[in-house]
Amino acid sequence: MIAQKFEELRTKHRKFYNAVKRLHDSFTNQRGHDMYHNVHVAIYGLMVADEAIRELVWLAAIPHSLDRIAGDESFETNVRNCLRLVEGISATDLDTVFDAVMKHGRLNDESDSPVLVALKDADRLANLQLTLVIRAGQHRPNIPACEMRHLRTSNPLCPASDPASHSKPQSVFDDLRYCSANWPRMMRTDAGERLVEPLVQEIKDFLDKATKQYEELGMDQIEI
Repeated sequence: MIAQKFEELRTKHRKFYNAVKRLHDSFTNQRGHDMYHNVHVAIYGLMVADEAIRELVWLAAIPHSLDRIAGDESFETNVRNCLRLVEGISATDLDTVFDAVMKHGRLNDESDSPVLVALKDADRLANLQLTLVIRAGQHRPNIPACEMRHLRTSNPLCPASDPASHSKPQSVFDDLRYCSANWPRMMRTDAGERLVEPLVQEIKDFLDKATKQYEELGMDQIEI
């Protein structure tokens, strides 16, 4: 049912979808934010959004990760150019979509529109599937996968209680810990609240198993 709705919207907005895809395909280093991620978020968006705004959430999800591959300086221009190809949507609704895309990476705010609320929930849900383990490493290839002295708790330089730790982790493990600890309580849609817990538990299970493997080898006690 959700896949069918996705295809209906892609057919309706094919020019827009193809323009976003061409932009993504033009960047070789997508850092874990490829077109499949956009589709992933769009599908979750259709699951968590109220029926009245599902199309708008879908439109916001498709180009939302252009910020990660194109840079801030061209993000706004790229999104505006793509949205110009959308037909059958009012100017007011397109402004709402544009606003959601621009603000999707920010912390929750009481002024967020319902479209932005649904987009943020959908993005976090997509980012909490087990592929987060791979994608977090793709996104941050220049930090360690983990720090042996900080397998179970975040490096003191990047405490788990620091809201910025997702933006400046000392290791990929720090990022996984932050996301699994903080994003569940950021969910604001009913569906998001239902869907998030099993995803979070799988990330926590992965961290626990990976940590035990190192501890069994005694690597948490070895200085390099």
